[in-house]
Formats: sequence, C-alpha cells, structure tokens
Amino acid sequence: MFTDRYPFDPALQHLPQIQEFTQLKRKAEAIAGQLLRNSVTHQDGQLIHQCAETLGISTHNPMTPVIKTWYCKHRACPICQWRKQMKRLAQMHTVLDLLKMQPSNHRWLFLTLTVQNCPVTELSPVLDCMNQAFSRMLRRKELQHLAGHLRNTEITEDTLHPGYVHPHFHCLLLVKPSMFAGKHYVKESRWAELWQEALGISYLPRVHVRGVARDGLSEDQQVINHVAYNTKVASSYEQEDVFVELVQQTKRKRLFSAGGLLRELMSSEERELFDDEPEPEHRVLSQWSPTHSTYLQPPL
Repeated sequence: MFTDRYPFDPALQHLPQIQEFTQLKRKAEAIAGQLLRNSVTHQDGQLIHQCAETLGISTHNPMTPVIKTWYCKHRACPICQWRKQMKRLAQMHTVLDLLKMQPSNHRWLFLTLTVQNCPVTELSPVLDCMNQAFSRMLRRKELQHLAGHLRNTEITEDTLHPGYVHPHFHCLLLVKPSMFAGKHYVKESRWAELWQEALGISYLPRVHVRGVARDGLSEDQQVINHVAYNTKVASSYEQEDVFVELVQQTKRKRLFSAGGLLRELMSSEERELFDDEPEPEHRVLSQWSPTHSTYLQPPL
C-alpha cells in the first residue's frame, strides 16, 4: 500500500488541513469508542473508527493541497459532518450568486420550529411527525409567497431531564418581497399557530422568526453564517446511553431537506468538493496512529 513512489514530507504535517483533520479524527475516535462499547452500535463504531485512517494529499496545486481519503459517511462521524458542512457552504455560495441573476428580488427569513422535549427512545416517531407536519404547513395558502426553503434538524441533549432530547428545525426561507407587505405578512405568533395546527397538538409550540439583521454583516454573509451554524459538527453528549440510542433512532431519517427554488438551484449546481478515492499519482500519504493520536509517516 505504501511505497517510496509516494514520498512523505514532514512539512505537510503542519498544513492547516492536516491539523484540522487531526482534531476531527480525535473527536471521531471518541465517538467510535462510545459506539463500540455497545453491542447494538458496534458496527457503527467500527465504521467511524475506519474513517480517514490514511490521508493522501494532492500536490497538483502546491498553493491549495487537497485532502484525499476514504470517508465512512456515517451521520455521527465528526469528519463526515465537517465534510458535509464544507460542501453545503460551497453550494450556498453558488446559490447566492445564481439568485442575483433572478428577476425577482427575493428576501430571507430565519425560522426555528420546536416541539416539547421527548424521551430519546421515542425520537423516531417524533421526527416522522415533525417532517410530515412541516410539509403540511408549507401547503397552507398563507405561505404561498414562500419561494424556497432549507430545513435542518438539530437534536440537542436535555441536560435537566436525563434520557430526554430536544429536536427542532432550523429553517432558511427564501420569500417573495410580497410576504413582507400588508395582508401577506405572517407574524411570529401566526407562525406558531400554523406549526401547532400542522402538528395537531394541544399546546402552542415555541417558534422564532426573524429577517436579516442590521448588524453590519451583509445579507449574504448572514445566510452563510446560518448555514454554517446548522451544519456544524455536533457537540458530544454527556449521557453516553442517550447518544447510543439517538444513533439508533435517527437511522434512515431525513434530517435535511430543500424545497422550491433553492432545491432547483442546489440540484443544478451540485458538485463534489472532496474525492473519496486517492489519486494514482502525485500524492503524499499520512497514516493515523491511535497510539500517538495524530497522523504520522506510514511505514515503508
């Protein structure tokens, strides 16, 4: 696997990309360890443990070396979460450029939709209910001026109530200018009612909606910051049993969706920023060392 055809350059160990991968790999090893300790998620732990064990660095462009490795693509893997974030941010930069070519002057809304905290053992049906309710809500006549959306599901730990989690949606809405005018305006209290009706629940859920803030950042930068936050590497859970159960409950669940114009633009500009397969030539290899908890020169 390793030959002197692929020389190892110690200077590459200090590249920002290598250092970032080192930090992510350490987090991935910790996550894998939690899953490996449970027989139900042992395979998940093995998969994450094998992620990015060997790094290949493309040297075609010395100014911007690109990491080449094998990714496990597991939802709980910090390395793959980071990779997905980088891809999503690149897509959004392209989408923002394409929107500037659109004849309509669309505007942005940031919407957070919540439900009551639930036992982690009941998370799967709660997520199904939320996803269905979101689709029902978007079909309401009051929201016909919505041009597109990105919806990301975040699940945080309820540290006050052991065994409970807090699932909620972070939504980026692309709306027509008419949604800010007169009878087409939807205030926050009405958003809460629409979400309640879509869920079919008796309590009024907490909802937060806001437009672009006037805080010195450009509209595009605020959108990018929103996407970056909602695709960040997930924080570790204090309760290991809760995390293990969450991995089981979220299998085959759709935690991200795009709709309308945003879906069209993202689909048309879909591009892969990181290659899974190493290049046959011009690469320098570095291998993960569990003993040293870092990437080192592989044995020749």
